Amino acid sequence: MPQDTLKVPELSLILLIGSTGAGKSTFARRLFKPTEIVSSDACRGLVADDENDQSASKDAFELLHYLVAKRLKRGLLTVVDATNVQEEGRKPLVALARQYHVLPVAIVLDVPDAVAQERNAQRPDRRHLGRHVIASHRQQLRRSLRNLKQEGFRHIHHLRNVGEIDAIQSITRDRLYNNRQEETGPFDIIGDVHGCYEELRALLEKLGYQITEEPITDVRDLSVRVVAPLVVQAGASPPDPLSERRGDTGLAPDGNRQTPPLLGERGPGVRRPLERPARPSSSATSWTAAPLPRRCCAS
Repeated sequence: MPQDTLKVPELSLILLIGSTGAGKSTFARRLFKPTEIVSSDACRGLVADDENDQSASKDAFELLHYLVAKRLKRGLLTVVDATNVQEEGRKPLVALARQYHVLPVAIVLDVPDAVAQERNAQRPDRRHLGRHVIASHRQQLRRSLRNLKQEGFRHIHHLRNVGEIDAIQSITRDRLYNNRQEETGPFDIIGDVHGCYEELRALLEKLGYQITEEPITDVRDLSVRVVAPLVVQAGASPPDPLSERRGDTGLAPDGNRQTPPLLGERGPGVRRPLERPARPSSSATSWTAAPLPRRCCAS
């Protein structure tokens, strides 16, 4: 039985890929909000008063890229309704996704030539398209399927026939791991620690945290903190900030110096920064906010 749901990241740039007559526009209108769809045909209509005026394609795609960029800049899921069968046409869109830190998604609508030709024949504005156009699109599509992952598409959905396309009834938008919108603060912002243990303690005390050396028995007693990645870089006493952090819970952006000590904690044979072996602390340090719970994050 064909699947009836596709999963995509909640913030993504979705490219519909298929020949003319594959049903991309119908698919998009059925499963996405009208405002989420940026159509190459609609852009041709805006710049030339004719959605089928191929001489306006250059201007139309400049407008399409502009609209896509503005939506991604605002953190909005965006669907590109165009043939997208050529790699050179997909490249600038993948580049926009990377520029705005959005995951690119490919949804391939793969229908037989005969189906696409029949659909075009039923549309007065598409009857003039010869069979060679669809055949060319299909050939480009088949070549594209081998390279989509290498082009940077993180999620690829290949719907191989009309039945699989029509079976899709909903799009599930998976929450991103870094979506922390429920964390509303207040926040304490702490920059890179650089291994400066005494300075870290002084800063936390100044912020109102009460530092104790008692083991943590219930992590639910700890407030959420986000700390900058450079915790164990060279400094006056690099291992100590790491020991301080063991008793804390929270979120920390990944940094280039966290992996060695992490691997050191998980097993032998991995050296920590400054050639010091990993030594788990016997007791954790707890951070208690006074007088109210505080939260901190890194810029």
